[in-house]
Amino acid sequence: MRRTYKAIIVDDEALLVSGLSAIVREFCPEVEIVGTASSAFEANLKIQTTQPDIVFLDINLPKVNGLEMLEAIEHKTFQVIIITAYESYALQALKAGAIDYILKPVMSSEVRTAVDKAIGLIGSDPEIHTGDKKEQQAVAEPEVMNRIMIHHNNSYILIEFDDILYIEADRNYSNIVLENGKVISSARSLKSYDEQLTKDVFFRVHKSYLINTLKIKEYLKEGKERIALMKNGKRIAVSQPKQPGFKKFLTMYRK
Repeated sequence: MRRTYKAIIVDDEALLVSGLSAIVREFCPEVEIVGTASSAFEANLKIQTTQPDIVFLDINLPKVNGLEMLEAIEHKTFQVIIITAYESYALQALKAGAIDYILKPVMSSEVRTAVDKAIGLIGSDPEIHTGDKKEQQAVAEPEVMNRIMIHHNNSYILIEFDDILYIEADRNYSNIVLENGKVISSARSLKSYDEQLTKDVFFRVHKSYLINTLKIKEYLKEGKERIALMKNGKRIAVSQPKQPGFKKFLTMYRK
């Protein structure tokens, strides 16, 4: 019989708690959310009463932030996964005892990876698992997830990778263009999506465009220009520095 692991979510943003809970239920069925908290004080009470195996902890909490709370706990009997909108906190969080961190908006694949790492460490001494994130190895290869969670208009939306035609940069924001014609704005940068989406499907052909290569209708040569014609008729220019790598990519993956 498979073991069930108890977890709590500590975040003062109700939509994040709801969205993360939904991801855990769908993609981490061995994890049961046994409580939530919106402050460090409430979190300490929930930890004492529920004895969780995993704590999903936001950094930006009122009065006492997540890092201060984490550093104040001398003997942690649970694994901590940090949830944050700011990558600059990552190293500090890991040094304080977190075993992984997830950037907002939360992606299901990152949750699954972090949970796998936490489960692999449960039962060992949690105090020795600090330091550089790159030095911490996940025990099991996570299942490949094909969805991304987007924070949009005060709600969270789960989007299938296969529904995405391309993502266009809009200064520090991104516009996600779907095959059904919808455009979803995201506060996350194009660089962030480029780093997170699967490399055998998505390719950044231009500083302003990350495209789903499965949705290319035709790859055109027009003089010195190379154009990716998408299924919706959108013509996306492939920048000259990207052309050799993109041609090689198409040869390898899109035969």
